[in-house]
Amino acid sequence: MTGATGTRTPAAASPARVAVAIVLAAVVASAGNVVVALLVGVIQGRHLNPSGYLLYTVLGVLAGVVGWTVVRAFVPRPAAVLRVLVPAVVLISFVPDLQLFATDMSPVMIVGLMVMHVVVAVPTVLALRRVLPVS
Repeated sequence: MTGATGTRTPAAASPARVAVAIVLAAVVASAGNVVVALLVGVIQGRHLNPSGYLLYTVLGVLAGVVGWTVVRAFVPRPAAVLRVLVPAVVLISFVPDLQLFATDMSPVMIVGLMVMHVVVAVPTVLALRRVLPVS
């Protein structure tokens, strides 16, 4: 694929391989978030509801895939942009969690929620780098 300035983006893996990578990223992120939730539950004595965070885990992976695909398709230097964009999006995703400090929610639970954002980002980026390379 040729970007807006004529630079060449590396070829993507087959659609089937991309789909498998996305599913694996969602499974790994979900497993990681279950571990985080269990740790928070052990420390806090109050467990997070899996039906809530697992849905948001999968949605987070899918949002990452959409963002990565758009940047890869339309940005002349996608690797440079993603190097800044991914951490920025993760940091911005902390804003709603940080606002929870103004409530009576436990700081342990809030930090656990913030860790979950990172747990979603890491396997998503690692999977997409392999099947939708940017450099």
